[in-house]
This record gives sequence, structure tokens and C-alpha cells, in this order.
Amino acid sequence: MVYSPLHLIRALIAVFVLSGFAQGATVSFKVEKDEDGRIREVVSFVMDQPVPYIVRDYTIIQQVLVEIPGFDVDMPEIIFSSVNSTLVEKVTSYRGNLIIHLRHVPVTISDRFDNDPFVIQVILDADRRRISQVQANVAQLLQSLAQEMQITPETPVLTGPVSPQSPMGPGLTEEDLYQLELRSSAIGMLDPYRSDRQLRELNTPDAIALRQAYSYFGEGNDLQALDELLYIIREHPESPLVEEATFLLGDAYHNIPQEPPGVQFRDAITVYEKAIDLYPGSRFVPRAIYGIGQSYEALGNPAAAKFHYEMIPSPIVNEYIGPALLAVARLELEQDSVRGAIEAMETLLQYDEDHWRMEALRQLTRLEFKADHYQRSADYFTRLQNEYSELFTFDPQLLLEAAQSYHQVGELRKAAWNLQRVINVYPHFDGAAKAFLELATIHHTVGNTDLAQMFISELTGKYPDTLDASRGQLLHARILMEKDLCEDAMGLYSLVEFGIHSAELEKEVILGKIDGEICLANYEVAESMARSFLRSFPLADEAEEVRSKQHRAVYLRALFEHEEGNFRVSYDLLRTYLNNQPLLPNDEENHAAIVELAQENFVIIGLAMMDEDPYRALEHLKRYAGLYNGEARHEEVERHIRDLQHRLAHKEIDGLQFQRAISRLNEAVQNYETGYRSADFRDLRVYALFKQGEFFFNNGNYEDGSTYFDRIFSEFSETPYAAMSQRFLVAAGKGNVLQAFNASNYVEAIDQFHVYEKYLAMSAEEYFEAAKLASLAYTRLSFHDRGLEHINDMEQVLPAAYSEKLDDLRALNYWGLQQYERVVRALEPRMERDEPLMVEAYEALANAFSRLNRSDRAVETFLKAAELLSDDDPAQSRRMRFEGAQLLRSLGRDDEARQQYQDIVDNYEINPTLDPVVVDAYQQLVSMAAAQSDHETVIGLSESALQLLNGHEEASSERILYFMEQQAIAYQRTNRVAQAITIYESIYERSPESVTGLRAKQELDSYEWNRRMREQLR
Repeated sequence: MVYSPLHLIRALIAVFVLSGFAQGATVSFKVEKDEDGRIREVVSFVMDQPVPYIVRDYTIIQQVLVEIPGFDVDMPEIIFSSVNSTLVEKVTSYRGNLIIHLRHVPVTISDRFDNDPFVIQVILDADRRRISQVQANVAQLLQSLAQEMQITPETPVLTGPVSPQSPMGPGLTEEDLYQLELRSSAIGMLDPYRSDRQLRELNTPDAIALRQAYSYFGEGNDLQALDELLYIIREHPESPLVEEATFLLGDAYHNIPQEPPGVQFRDAITVYEKAIDLYPGSRFVPRAIYGIGQSYEALGNPAAAKFHYEMIPSPIVNEYIGPALLAVARLELEQDSVRGAIEAMETLLQYDEDHWRMEALRQLTRLEFKADHYQRSADYFTRLQNEYSELFTFDPQLLLEAAQSYHQVGELRKAAWNLQRVINVYPHFDGAAKAFLELATIHHTVGNTDLAQMFISELTGKYPDTLDASRGQLLHARILMEKDLCEDAMGLYSLVEFGIHSAELEKEVILGKIDGEICLANYEVAESMARSFLRSFPLADEAEEVRSKQHRAVYLRALFEHEEGNFRVSYDLLRTYLNNQPLLPNDEENHAAIVELAQENFVIIGLAMMDEDPYRALEHLKRYAGLYNGEARHEEVERHIRDLQHRLAHKEIDGLQFQRAISRLNEAVQNYETGYRSADFRDLRVYALFKQGEFFFNNGNYEDGSTYFDRIFSEFSETPYAAMSQRFLVAAGKGNVLQAFNASNYVEAIDQFHVYEKYLAMSAEEYFEAAKLASLAYTRLSFHDRGLEHINDMEQVLPAAYSEKLDDLRALNYWGLQQYERVVRALEPRMERDEPLMVEAYEALANAFSRLNRSDRAVETFLKAAELLSDDDPAQSRRMRFEGAQLLRSLGRDDEARQQYQDIVDNYEINPTLDPVVVDAYQQLVSMAAAQSDHETVIGLSESALQLLNGHEEASSERILYFMEQQAIAYQRTNRVAQAITIYESIYERSPESVTGLRAKQELDSYEWNRRMREQLR
């Protein structure tokens, strides 16, 4: 195993004394240099038997923790023996370290050395001189350290005696930094002149004088030392010791008081500078520069002192680098430059002298803590522990600050361990109360509230009047609140509020009471306290924390209202917060909770409106989607929005608000291309378009209706509504053509046919009916050639079954072209075969016969058409019969004509639609009976006609007046004057301004004149 001198130093500090080796041990020694040039002592041995060694106490307290790093031990192998078994409290192993807990010492522990991490003392017959030299070197170094690290009277010290085995006192506080610097060259932490030791040990006069000078320096007799040094310089100018004596003169002048004050330091500076001039390459130059720095510092010139201290590290690495950099750090701190002190210690840390590296790590731990660089502070202390745990006793202030740094960076276990050291080893340390508070805080942080309360109890019991005790009570209050013991917590806050530290803890107490009121659900009180705090301390460091608590109170108050079902009240509270309060850097959790609850309330309010006012609910939820896009309930709200859009579109369609529904659905289809209800919106849009078109159709607006159906048929052919739209379009085409044709707007009829031709062509029957009307329109417009072309176009579309009907249409155009023979040739053979013709074709054939002076054949055609059409089309059958009767009457065949008229009226079945042909037939019969003076027949026929006409609202008034007048005339001719007068009165009453009414009035006046004349004659 390899051990450096540092291991031996650690062993001597802990005072483990090896009592001896068993026979058969193999031991070897050597000295070697490592890669960095350091000397390492190598001791190798293997023991056959366990060897006892003794651990003695090196502290003043009743409990000792002895750490042996890197000791991998199996606990049952350790054997303890002592007079009193209570000396060893326990032994534990933690992270590879053996921890021995002692109550009293000494105690003997036996173990093997094959895995031990260190050796304390080795005494063997062989190589005794080499081992003794190692021991002497270490002892001398430790003695120097012990002498140099004495504590000033102002520094707190332990109250008990330090064991003789402990060579070092406690570590230094920040105020004691100056104590770590060399006081003089006579007492150095390391002897800079040891290389001339052999010269000084000679019995020559100069050597004796130098030794005497050192002796006087050690006794504080600087004036006598000065005499000895001057003796060497004056009496032995050729002595090799003159150089050393010259530099020591500066030390002498520096230490000898003179009047006025300050002269001694200026003289020292002069001597040091003279020595440097005389011996510029001397190894004593660093000591002289250091002395100059000390002198300038004593003269109150810290800038010059710092300048000289900083000169020392270059160009020669020497023993004064450490003291000089410590002095620089101290001066920087006096100027409040923590950064400058840190830089000085970082420079010191670069030098490979363990005792200065150790002190640099110690000071860097504290300086970084002072600068609030907790991670760096913790890292430096960790290095200090790992590298030099054996070379320093634990300074309680250093332990406390290191623990606080560990706490700040989250290394709670290390923090607790060091705090435990403080309160166990240094119970009277002024910072012990803070250590208790830190420990309680750490245990509270990790959830050990019982332990936290235990430490708080011990803190308030041992240090009741301290500020930390009051802070402990505040922590205790927080713990009670976490346990829902809110009243008890408020009691503790009141205790601190009226305690001796109330002024110092005023803000903390208010913060705690705000939490207490929140804990008691007094949210408005908590808000009021927070507002009061912010008015009183608007710029306080705690202002943001108070605002955060205020926001928490707002949230909890809103949450209470939410849980009570007062969603609007809850939302208004949160909305006020969101509108007026900025997001604080450390308040994200409250803000997120408030936003989430506000969203929840907003959604619930919107959902509650869905049945009452779905339009408001939709706008409300849309606003949510715009404000809180991507939030937790966004998907749910999006589904509700889509449901409402779908529901409202249905409602608008059912309410005939088609345009509003279509606009809504167009927007929905555009916004919701995929996902929930996207397909429903597309289907419903087509349905809305269809219903709009259907509405127009049902109201006779075929043109606008067709626009919608055409869009469906063109853009949405894959939907079921396409086929339905097609049927409507076909019906629209047919209807528009028929409407225009019946209105004698033949050009429009033709145009409408061509507009809908592509839809009509999908149904042969519907196409033919519309195309036939278009053909008839050409005929009525006398565009017979174009009509024939139209029929040829129809032939290209229609199946062969329609060829005969197309011939009928062609015949109509032949008639228009006055090609009567061609009409007869086209239609007569078919009629002879009793094949059915179009009504118009019968009429055209009959008229062609008439034009060809074949009147009998024309009459026959009309009457045969009437017979053929009687079953399928009674109205057209009556028309054909009427036309035949008219032709018979024109031929003077009145009896035959009368018979046809009579057949029309006798075979007519009264129905809701009045056939004007029947009325015409009655009129012809009445006219013929009147011409033959068959008054009774006139009266009967007129009465029948009037009964028929009076049952129909669409009956012409003129026709009614005609039959009434004929009936009155017949009564008049048969001397039934009273009946005639009654009818004339009815005629005049019905239509006093018409010609018939005026004739009736004339007849009534005539009757009245005759009546008066008869009365006069009587």
C-alpha cells in the first residue's frame, strides 16, 4: 500500500498508536517522487494476526466521531476491549467509511492491516533511522502548524482543555484570517532557512551569533537580535551568513517600536529594499517583499501592501506565496470585494503545497458562501473533506456555512451531517441555534416533520431568546398548518408577533398569518392582509411571495364558489385576477391553477346555456376555444362546439332558415375538415341545400330551386341527395316548361327545356313530355322547320318506342307548314288501325281533313278521338267531342250536334275542377233550344248549368249571368213574370255594372213602369 506524509499527519492528529507487530510480518519501506514531484513515504506490510491499536480522545466533548475514510470493513471482524464497555457507543459503516462513535477514551481495537488505509507509527529493529527521520519531519511540521495557528482572545474557543494528543486548535473564522499569515520570519509555518541549518549549527562566532539572534527573536527581544545581526554583518563581512543576517535586519526593524509611530515600518521597508538590491537573486527575497507588504499595511497603505503581496508569487515559488495571498484576500474583504478575495484564493489553490491548498479550499468554501455561490461553496468543501480531512479540526462556522451551501443546492444528507457535527461537537458555538434551525428545515423539507419538530423544540428550549428560536416557531407553525392544525399555527404566529423579535420578523409573521387564514378558509381575510402588506411594503423582497399568496387565496375562494355551484361568481373572481394581475416569475403554479379553474368555470357556464340559449352557448364556447386553445378541456369544448353547430343547423333547417343554416354549415365544413362530426357537417350541408331547393320548388320558384339542386347534382353526386335532386331537377324542367307553355310564353318554354335538357334526358318519359311542349311551342311560334329539327334531336335521345309519338309531333309541324296531305298521310293509316295518337295529332288530322274539304272525315276523326280518349283522358275526350259537335253544327247537322253536346253534359261527373268544355256544351244546348223557342228546355238546361257553376269558385261570372239571363227570358216568354223579375233582380244585384246587369235593370224598370201605368188606368 502507498501512503503519503499526509496519511501519517492524519494518523497523528487522530492519535492512533500502534502497539506492536506479531512475528512473521513482512515490512518494506522506500521514498519515491510522484508525477507532481511530491515526496511520498511508502510503507508495505501484511500481518498474520490482528494487531491491537489504541484510539484516544482529541476533543473536549463526551461524544466523538472518528472517521476512517476508505475503510471497507466487515463489522463482525472488529473486536473491542476496554475497562468500561460504555466507552464505544457504536460503530457504523457509511459509504465505505468506518465511523467509530466514542463516549470516553482510550479504547483498544484489534484488526488486521491487510486493508487498513493508514499507518500511524512503525518501530522495528531494522531501518529504525529512516523511520525516525520520517517521524521527525512530520513532528516538526505539526509543531510549526500548532504554533502558528493560535486563536486570538476575541475568537470563541472551546471551554474545556484540549487533549495533549491534539496538536491543532479549531479552524479559523473569517475575522481570524490574519492569524494564518506569518507573524515574523523568526516563527515561520515552514522554516525558509533550513537549507543553511548545517552552517548555523557550527560553533563559529558568526553561526553562534545567528543562533542567538533567532533565540532573541523567539523571546521577543528584537533589539538584542538586531545587535547580533549587526555583529555578523560588521565583524564577519565575508561570512556566508551575512546574506541571511541582512534580510533578518528588516524583521528586526519591523518589530522594534520607535517614535513617532510608523518610523519602524518605514525603516523596515528601507532595509528590506536594500537587502533586495544587494542580493536580488537571493532565496530570501520573497520574505523581504512580504515584509515590505506588512510594513505598508501597518502604515495604513493597503494599496501598496497589496501590490507587494501580489509580487511574491512570481517569479520564484516560495514559502510566502500562501501568507501573501491570504493577506491579499483579507485586504480585498476589507474593501468589500468578495470577488477579489475569491480570485486570490483561487490563485493560492494552484500551488502544490498541501497546507496552503487546504486553507485555500477552506476560505473558498466560506467566500463563495458569502457571495451566494452555494454550489461552488459546497464543491470546495467537498474537495476539502476528500483531500484533507486529516489535516484540520472542524471549524463550526465553516461547518455551518458548508451545511447551508449543501442545503441550498439540495444535498440535504450532507447538509444534515455537517449540521449534526456542529450541534454535537460545538454546543456552545454562537451559530448552534442556526444549525438547529437548518436541521429542522431540512427534515421538514424531506417530510420528517416529527424530527423537525423535535429539533425546533430543542432549539427553543436551549436558545429561547434567539432570533433563530423565533424563526423555529414560524417553521413549527408551517408544519402545524401542513397537518391542518391551523388554529394552533395561528397561535404560534401570534406568539412570535408579540415576542421580542416581532420587529425583525414582522414580514415573516404577516406571510405566515396569510397562510394561516388561507388554512382556515378565511380567503377574503387573507386577501385583505396581502393587500395591506403590499401597501405597507411595496418594494419588499417578499412582495412577490405575498402576491403569490394573494393569488392562492383568490384561487381557493373561487374554488369554494365553484364547489358550491356558483360557477359565474367563481369565474368573475378569476377573470378579475387574470385581467389585472401579471404572471409572477415564481407563481406559475397558482397561475396555472387559476387559469385551469377559470377554464372549467367558463366551460360549465357555456354548457349550462346549451339548452336555454344554444346560440349564446355556442358563442361562449367559441370564445373559450379562442382564449384557451390547446388547454386541457379544449378537445371537450371543441366537441360541444361541433355538437351545437350541428344542432343549430338542424334547428335552422327545420325553421326554414335555410340560408343561415347553409352559411353555418359552410363555415363548419371549412373549419372542421377532419375529426368529430366533420362528415356530419358535410352531409348536413347537402341536406340544407336540398331543403332550400325543395322549399323553392314547393312555392313554385323552380328557377331558384333548380340552382340548389344543380349544385347538389354537380358537386355532391356521391350523396343520396344527388338522386333526389335529379328528380327535382327533372320535375323543375318539366314544370318550368309547362308553366311557360301554359302562360303562352313559348320562347321561355323552349329556353327552359334547353336549361334542363341534361336532367330531363335521364328519364325518357319526363324528357318526352317536356320536349313535346317545346315542340308545340315551336309550332305555336310558327317555327315549324326548327320544330322539325327539334323532333329529330328528340329522336336521338328517346328510345324507338317513342317514334310514333314523334311522328305525331312532326304532323303538327306539317299542319303548321299547311302540308295537309302530308298530315293525312302520316296520321290517317294509324287512325284506321285504331292506334292511339297524341291529342294534338287527332286535332291536326281532323283540321287537315276539314281543310281538304273532307268534313265528314273530319267529324269522324273528332268523334273517334273522343271515343279513344274517353277512358285515359276524359277532358280531352270531351274537347274532341265538342270540336266535332261544333263542326256538325257548322255543317247544319244540328240534331247530331245537339246529341254530341248532350253526351258531353250527360256523361260529365262533377269534380272539384270545372271543365270549361262542359259549360260550353251547356251554352250551345241553351242557344239551340232558345233558337227553337223551347223555353222549358232553356229553363231546365240553364238551371243545370247554374247548379254546376255555383259549385265551383273558378266559374266565370259572365257564364253565370248568361245562364241566369237565358232562364229569365224563358220565364218572361212563358208569362211567368214573377220568376223572371226575381232572376233579373239577382242578376242586377250580382253585377250592376255589367252589360247583362244593365239589361236586367232595364227589364226591371220596364216592369215597374207597366205596373204603375196599370194602376193609373184602374
